[in-house]
Amino acid sequence: MQRVLQLVALVACFAVVSSLSNGVISLDKYTFDKIVGKERPVLVRFDQDYSYGDENDAYEYAAKNATSSEILVASVGISEWGEKENQDLADRFGVKKEDWPRYIFFPKGSKEGVTFSGNKKDTYAILQFIRKQGVWVGLPGCHEKFDELASQFMSSKDKRADIIKQAEKLLAEIKDDKERTSAKFYIAAMRKIEEKGDSFVENESQRLKSMLDKATLKKNKKDEFQTRLNVLSSFNL
Repeated sequence: MQRVLQLVALVACFAVVSSLSNGVISLDKYTFDKIVGKERPVLVRFDQDYSYGDENDAYEYAAKNATSSEILVASVGISEWGEKENQDLADRFGVKKEDWPRYIFFPKGSKEGVTFSGNKKDTYAILQFIRKQGVWVGLPGCHEKFDELASQFMSSKDKRADIIKQAEKLLAEIKDDKERTSAKFYIAAMRKIEEKGDSFVENESQRLKSMLDKATLKKNKKDEFQTRLNVLSSFNL
């Protein structure tokens, strides 16, 4: 019964929150405290009231990728004119105009936030930031169960052989060809780490990044290398 009441309360909160676009919800001084610090973690963007450009596109794309996660992705639009809407929220969290856009992650049950300091035009950097806070979001090609195994693999060196067997068992249960391909990347990475040591993750990541920077790289290869890079990032969670 208590769980039902919590869900009803959460739905009621959403009813007063207007949708901004592409998975990003709009918060203001009336709705902020009804969402932030409650049952779900929230990533909040503090920005001018009408966001646009590469940074906005990257943030919205990150929001789309986070739809299968428990995290909410939100935005607080700050106006410089008239009634200066939401300036009180900006002041509350120390956000200055020169900081725009500023992204702050709030864990569930807390209004103590962690500020994102990476590249705001990089969707993957934003998603990785969320993952570093202990909230799973799926990068393209990543699977939650395999991500968990990757994390266990890096933290439990004496159990790596067993973890590889678990991964192979999971692989056998996957029917979709695309999902099987990315799942095989996890197992291949585990075996390479066993062979070459933990430094393989960083070395291979740098190699893939340099390949992705090549202008002549064909789209199918770019997608493959990005998937491999995303999978490798799961070993750093």
